[in-house]
Amino acid sequence: MKNAAEYLAQVKALIVMNSKIVHWTALREEVQGDAGLIRYKLMLHDGDQIEMFEYFRIMDESLKVIKYSFHWQNANVELRIRWDNAPH
Repeated sequence: MKNAAEYLAQVKALIVMNSKIVHWTALREEVQGDAGLIRYKLMLHDGDQIEMFEYFRIMDESLKVIKYSFHWQNANVELRIRWDNAPH
């Protein structure tokens, strides 16, 4: 992977190709050279929602995710599961 823009394009392509995702919104996107930040909201076919956040860098043509959180909730706004690397 050459830069942050290339990774961002790959993420978007995966979202668009996934048949379980019926709608998605980019809440925030920032790309500056080898660093980037994405925050998306995904609506799944069953009404569930996923909010995803990543702050990342490309180092030696490899992806390094610095911070992340993925929050998945059902159609009734009840938490299904959450993944993150925030200190607890």
